[in-house]
Amino acid sequence: MVATPIFETSSQPALMNIQLSTRPTIELMDNNAVQTESVFQCHKDKQTPKTNEHKIEIPGNPLRLSYATDNVTFNESGLPHGDVWYVNLSGNYSSGPIVTHYYTFHLSNKTYSYLIGTTAKIYHANGGIISLPTSNSTEQIIFYPYVYDVNFTGKGLYGYNVWSVDFNGRICSSFTSITFYVTNGTYHYTICNLTNYNITQPKGIIVVNGQPVQHCVILVGFAILKGIITPTDAAFTFNGTVEKLNASGTFCMRLKPGIYSFTVSALGYDTDTQNRLNLTAGTTIMRINLQLYSFLERSHLIFIATVFGAVFLVAGIAYFLRKKV
Repeated sequence: MVATPIFETSSQPALMNIQLSTRPTIELMDNNAVQTESVFQCHKDKQTPKTNEHKIEIPGNPLRLSYATDNVTFNESGLPHGDVWYVNLSGNYSSGPIVTHYYTFHLSNKTYSYLIGTTAKIYHANGGIISLPTSNSTEQIIFYPYVYDVNFTGKGLYGYNVWSVDFNGRICSSFTSITFYVTNGTYHYTICNLTNYNITQPKGIIVVNGQPVQHCVILVGFAILKGIITPTDAAFTFNGTVEKLNASGTFCMRLKPGIYSFTVSALGYDTDTQNRLNLTAGTTIMRINLQLYSFLERSHLIFIATVFGAVFLVAGIAYFLRKKV
């Protein structure tokens, strides 16, 4: 309950009397009807009066003002030892610089709002409201460091490829963007787990200074080209370079996106050529199966086709002659 000041008049000569107890009452009397209000701010065992004077005109009568007061202590945590902090109350009351973890106000009983500040600009604390008198004379103040997000996006990332960022020893993985939440400082990063990409800047430094950071990683995806060629001893020329086949005639290449050409040739076989093989990022596997036919095999096919053609021709002529007769 907030105490209401009690005004009393008296015909006796007035004296100024200030009494302070555990829950003190301040009595102010002045023959000239001048009210002097003293508010005590207590830090440890010291009391420092802060006086504000104003006149109340009551002709011919001295004034007595009585009201109750209370103590409230602000306890701080989270701030590094030695950092300065402040408490500012409504009614123009201020703690001034505080270098310990607590501060006590001695106030008249009413409701106050308060704000918390610090010279360490990387920390902040929430304000609040206190109402006096109160059974709990302690306000807990918690300082938190300001936290900013550092967001990594992969430009050129395709499909559901998982990628990772090592950020000062903290590793985070995702299909899309990756975000870290950190305080001000300098951080090292490494892009990892991307085997099928060419990364323009796989390592670097991020500086966080009072605002979020957006970092775009340029990724160029590779295409994986796999194939098998028959016969296994064929010559495989890809984009002007002779590529070696393994014993089974298979090959595997990791390429940047683009348009390529290739030629496959072997002694006694037709040559197969393709001038516009378009490979795009995201093509993980592209299979090419080439079957070359020898001149002998092709001659057999031509001979069989010729024989069948001749048989059908003779049969047709015989049928026509019989029908005519």
